[in-house]
Amino acid sequence: MVRGPEGSPLRHERLRVVRADVFQSAEIEPHMVGADAVLSALGPHTYRTETTVCSRAIESILGAMREAGVRRLACVSASPVGSAGKEDTFLYRYVARPLLRAVFKGL
Repeated sequence: MVRGPEGSPLRHERLRVVRADVFQSAEIEPHMVGADAVLSALGPHTYRTETTVCSRAIESILGAMREAGVRRLACVSASPVGSAGKEDTFLYRYVARPLLRAVFKGL
């Protein structure tokens, strides 16, 4: 599921790309029927402010998974190491930021 299918360049015979509101369990559940697993790569548009997009969406995803009988969930994220305001941590400054500079651009 994506906000806009035109934004997903991925194509495969076993991949379905559909437009859906991830905050609405009833809207996403039909697309999960028959799936072996769900992969979530959700994230906010910016990391400069606190957000609940992931926690709100995962509630909807888990509800839809229960209804569809899907038992496996994998989540990936490019969230910064540490929490907001901890930019001076060793991991953030010397590991995460250099390795993921495109993600952290402007932080």
